[in-house]
Amino acid sequence: MEIPLDVFMAICKAVDLEDWREITELTPEITKPRWSTLRSKMVDAELLKASLRDLGITVKTYADVRGRYGARVRADIVAVLEGEFDIGFSRNSDGAFDLIADLWGVAKKHNQTELINTICQKYAVNKTLAEVKQRGFGGKTKCPRCSSTQINKHAYSQGKQNYICRNCGTQFGES
Repeated sequence: MEIPLDVFMAICKAVDLEDWREITELTPEITKPRWSTLRSKMVDAELLKASLRDLGITVKTYADVRGRYGARVRADIVAVLEGEFDIGFSRNSDGAFDLIADLWGVAKKHNQTELINTICQKYAVNKTLAEVKQRGFGGKTKCPRCSSTQINKHAYSQGKQNYICRNCGTQFGES
């Protein structure tokens, strides 16, 4: 049963409790955080942290995720959000990260669906860019003769991509 905070505080005042922590002992089910765990396909910790930073989110590693009524849970990566609540990411047995958060609390200051989708989209973009960079595309390949980055793919030889320089015409293979 979910009780709004203002109703909860009114109950505290009605029974003459000065601090909400006192009522925790009387009714723990009211004050218990509601941790949600969502599966993701994110597997690269460094890309996840870079994606969060790209979105302007402060990142902590091996820290506590803040939840309702001061509750905390440990996560591998924590996105520190504006307000009293965070989103955590913990690696699961499959090697991917599970998102852990008190989504009720996150929703107080953020559109939780939009926020989670934005994080996932930024991760996907960064993962794609990292793969492109690793394969040597995107202007990173240079002509060995003139160092130009004006390169086109030019057939395959022995299973490797060959290139041709548009500047000087030199043909060369992947390094």
